[in-house]
Amino acid sequence: MADRVRETFCRRPVALFTRTDCPKAIPALQLLKDTFGFEPEVLFLDHDPQGTEIESYLEQVYNVQRNGTSIFIESKYIGDYEAALKLKQSGEFDDM
Repeated sequence: MADRVRETFCRRPVALFTRTDCPKAIPALQLLKDTFGFEPEVLFLDHDPQGTEIESYLEQVYNVQRNGTSIFIESKYIGDYEAALKLKQSGEFDDM
C-alpha cells in the first residue's frame, strides 16, 4: 500500500484522499484549486478497489481520520478541510 500512496504523491504536489459521501470533499477540492491554481491529485477511496486498505495505511502511518478528507502537500499530511482553510486564511499556504 505504501507504493500506491507514494505514486499518488508523485503525480502532483497536492493530494486529496477522500470519499464521495464526505461533505467536505468538494469544498476542500475547490479550496486547493483556488489556492494552488491547479487540480490536486484526488483519490476517492470509496470508488477505489484498494480504498479500504489505503484508508488503513493512511490511518496507521499518518494518523489520519477514516471517512474524512485528508490533504497532503508535497507528501506531508496537513490535515482535513478545516486545517487547510486555516492555513489559507493565515497565509501559511503562501510559504508552501
